[in-house]
Amino acid sequence: MSFLESHTTSIVAKLKKQATRKWVRLVMLSTQCSGNPILIVRLFTINHRDQIPIVLIYNHAGEIKPAYRDGFKKLGVRLINRSKFTRERFKMLIDQYVFQLNPSKKKRPATQLTPQNLRQQILEDIEVMTTLPTLPKVYDKILRLSQDPKSDLKEWIAAIKVDPMTCAAIFRYINSLNYGFDGEISDIDRAIILLGKRTVLGLVASEAVRQTFSLVEDQGFDLEAFSMHNLATGFAAHLLALPLDAVQANATQQKDLTALNLPRDVFELLKRINLPKRLKLDYERENPFVGGIMHDLGVGVMVHAYPGLFPMLLSALEEKGETRPMLDAEREISGGLTHPLAGEILARKWQLGDALCNAILHHHQPEIDNSFAFLIGLADAVAQSICPFPKTSRPPMKRAVVEGDLQPVHRLLPDGFFDQPVITPKEFTALALAITPKVKYLTTQMQRAVE
Repeated sequence: MSFLESHTTSIVAKLKKQATRKWVRLVMLSTQCSGNPILIVRLFTINHRDQIPIVLIYNHAGEIKPAYRDGFKKLGVRLINRSKFTRERFKMLIDQYVFQLNPSKKKRPATQLTPQNLRQQILEDIEVMTTLPTLPKVYDKILRLSQDPKSDLKEWIAAIKVDPMTCAAIFRYINSLNYGFDGEISDIDRAIILLGKRTVLGLVASEAVRQTFSLVEDQGFDLEAFSMHNLATGFAAHLLALPLDAVQANATQQKDLTALNLPRDVFELLKRINLPKRLKLDYERENPFVGGIMHDLGVGVMVHAYPGLFPMLLSALEEKGETRPMLDAEREISGGLTHPLAGEILARKWQLGDALCNAILHHHQPEIDNSFAFLIGLADAVAQSICPFPKTSRPPMKRAVVEGDLQPVHRLLPDGFFDQPVITPKEFTALALAITPKVKYLTTQMQRAVE
């Protein structure tokens, strides 16, 4: 076991899938390995279950949490106490799995790792090893009300009033805008009526995400930077999706647009490009503000459910440079476990609806006809130029937008961005530059509401 204990377990995590199938017959790890052997075993059970037997050697029971011990057994990981790991037992394992000298032991056929199988294996791992966070009560109530077009604002007000932090977020947002009233608005009923259901839903969603992951900690995970990025993505999506060709017929939209107080040149640019019309957004099913806020839900899930994974991802990012997306690092370190998939799992558990779940799952790789996911992917890129996550002192997306050259950061944009017919790179950089000041202002104001 000396070799296993002297080499970092990240080597195991970086084994390529195709190579693994060809020549790895058995994985044996010790709790004394450097790195994070418990995490590595969990990642292997997600990506290689039924393909590669996994054995975890431990010194004493206290090294493995009781919940993890039971979970590993359910996931098919063999746990062996070092005191019982004799030469004979080691030889038996090698004969059985490496040389396959025991024909009486029927080998189970390998399960094809389809996206559906992968999702199920991640879900099983999370369910036996940890507990997914529950939806905060206030957002749960507001979400249900938002799904009923006949819901009364009085019901919304009653649900929100009991949550002080959400009320504070709403006050901060509305008082950062210009609704033409003297003094601050301090009555929650009035604030909610003025903002309207769609905007209130976005604000409640923002506070819900912050509350959900407020106690999550891992080396390198910055909750403030995470929250700021989500807020910036939400506001960017909100601005990019303003239905400007309908404002004359819609008083609520006109009021919201007036309150935003956009400079005339920004308004004209948004109207000329008219991204909502090009994308044919369905405002009955899709809320851009909420989609932006929820898009990286999976990052919080991964930090919550897989302690020790985030610093490994940061290390992989630092090795390859600033223009490498988090998604690439996740694929290298954790295989099929990525933040879009983890986020979609939690979104389904929270019953957030198909449109939002699909946007969370596909915002990095949207099909051209998945217009909502494509919008969120663009908003994410805008937010990376303002409030990048993970945080960096010199955001590469900001430089690219200012210089008007997106090629160096193509990996930070939605897949296929340069081949799609919806928006040109020149139009995107023009929009990003135009809305950046307002997105930054609104994001800062909202973040102050929860300090």
